[in-house]
Amino acid sequence: MIALIDGDSLLYKVGFALEDTIDWDCDDNHTHYSNFNKQTKSLKELIDAIIKATGCDDYELWITGSGNFRENNPLGYKENRHKLRKPTDFNDLKKWLINNTKCNVANGMEADDMVVYLKDKYFDKYILCAIDKDVLYQTEGNHYNYDKNTPIEVSKDEAIWFAYYQTLVGDVTDGYKGCPSIGDTRARKLIDGIYDEKELWKIVVDTYISKGLTEQEAIYTMQLANMKQYNGKEIVLWLPNFN
Repeated sequence: MIALIDGDSLLYKVGFALEDTIDWDCDDNHTHYSNFNKQTKSLKELIDAIIKATGCDDYELWITGSGNFRENNPLGYKENRHKLRKPTDFNDLKKWLINNTKCNVANGMEADDMVVYLKDKYFDKYILCAIDKDVLYQTEGNHYNYDKNTPIEVSKDEAIWFAYYQTLVGDVTDGYKGCPSIGDTRARKLIDGIYDEKELWKIVVDTYISKGLTEQEAIYTMQLANMKQYNGKEIVLWLPNFN
């Protein structure tokens, strides 16, 4: 088996963990610095730890490149992150991963989309290793959360269900809102135990309309949330076409 690693989170996890700060005064005047050699060593150790924890023989790592299709979504995507800084050596660490590990770059999408596609297509080849819930829970199979050092098992029905759940609740980290006033408890009350996609979508749309929104806004949100819009050749945006 191969550990299929969503590598974007590795950069943040290691970058921030091994970063120090000098606070020069009381006016929020900070200097951030880090030891690049320690960071690269930590990245290697973390990759090795993932391989060991999953019992895999090898690994394949993906990071996000340029041209993420979600940036064209009318609702906006990750706009909340524009004000947030990245770890000091983020770009150098990214280059190091590309040049020194079994790292691949996913252009036109996120690493999330690519690893979900690969896990679905080559189900018995990979153990999916990630941190983000939308990656782990929209994919059937046995996975590994390398932040919590926890194995996760997701059924086919659960993987279908989670994208509709995300469309209702949104994702603060990724900067999209979902349906107003619909949090985790309310969303689960609405769709728990329902796995038929046509029925799930009707509930999502009815809920959006009840809050003064439209079906189109629900579609745009699903296109932000859904991790299964890459078909191996191109991105095909999700639409409510049910057979």
